[in-house]
Amino acid sequence: MRRSYLGPMLVLALAIPLSLAQSTQPSTPQPAPAATPAGGGEAVRNPRAQMQALKFMMGHWTTAENYAPSDYLLKGGTGTGRADIHPGPGNRFMIENYLSDKNDTMGRFGGHSVIWWDAKAEIYKSFWCDSVNACENSFGSGKWDGDKLVFTGESDIRGTKMRLRDTYSAIKPDSFSWKEEGGAPGTEMKLILSVQYTRLSTAEPAEEPSPTPNPKN
Repeated sequence: MRRSYLGPMLVLALAIPLSLAQSTQPSTPQPAPAATPAGGGEAVRNPRAQMQALKFMMGHWTTAENYAPSDYLLKGGTGTGRADIHPGPGNRFMIENYLSDKNDTMGRFGGHSVIWWDAKAEIYKSFWCDSVNACENSFGSGKWDGDKLVFTGESDIRGTKMRLRDTYSAIKPDSFSWKEEGGAPGTEMKLILSVQYTRLSTAEPAEEPSPTPNPKN
């Protein structure tokens, strides 16, 4: 997912889907067509039910990265990579391991992200760590907006406060899109980076077994 530092906007570009600062406006998630469990009741309180809506991410992927033109990248930039996304123990969170292996703007780097469902807050949460920034600026919260999964948040980038928005869209069996937008408070959000995921193999990674239920939980 998320990528020589050329300026603060490229630092933002390092934060893919999942590299967001904690949202200041958590909202109750809305269902995505034929994916997200119906809102309210047991479905909202059940993390496993909500995580089923993220199965579209599971698999081995190739990625095409496009960096938007900015003051720091006048012509923008491109890159390619690959990702492996699979559920964690108990299917209670989704794990992504990402490698950007051909990148004409920032060079080769790797990253790791986790998304889970916070039943108390009734939102998805995430963090992102990478080989450039470790785990800085890493928490985000998200909800479904129709058929799009949107993470929003605020982050302090080298002393500058930024609003961030990451969106998963165009979700299909063998592909999906991700983009990150950002801007200072009170300004229009602009595209920073977009990534197109294309399934490398049709076989989904094996789901890890659920632990034996603890009767005390």
